[in-house]
Amino acid sequence: MNKDIKINKNKPAPEVAGALDGMLTDGTSQITVIIPESANLKNYDLLTIHWASLSEESIGKSYPLPITKEKAGKSYSYIISAEEIKKINSTSAKIWYSVQQAGSIQTQISDILTLIIPSSLAIDKRIATLKFIQALESGESETVKMNFILVQNIRMQHR
Repeated sequence: MNKDIKINKNKPAPEVAGALDGMLTDGTSQITVIIPESANLKNYDLLTIHWASLSEESIGKSYPLPITKEKAGKSYSYIISAEEIKKINSTSAKIWYSVQQAGSIQTQISDILTLIIPSSLAIDKRIATLKFIQALESGESETVKMNFILVQNIRMQHR
């Protein structure tokens, strides 16, 4: 990391369309992240959306998105696809964004939004099954118990 870059955490947290009390509904097929108007995005800013599992074992991010004159000062929407959500393989995620201002060495980071994601959207069944088998083989009883509950939940949702 460039030590000349300065980071300020002073942007409001993103919002998620369709989330009620930080939870997405089962019918959701993607996450629509909304950067609020109060973020005060400016022309030529570079916006990057970040998402991760709560443990940060898996992290994803968008490419830097240039803010145009038409989008400056307005709210901004970005869609995280189901495929990207499944990569974090978790039913809870952290979502935040960063803004790099043109001609500045300052990066502004938003507050973090914590989101509960339905397992039908968040869990890649192949990864969950593999983790269950690995935990079973290694004798990790607590991990086996948690993964068993997860696998049962997936089966119930897909009947």
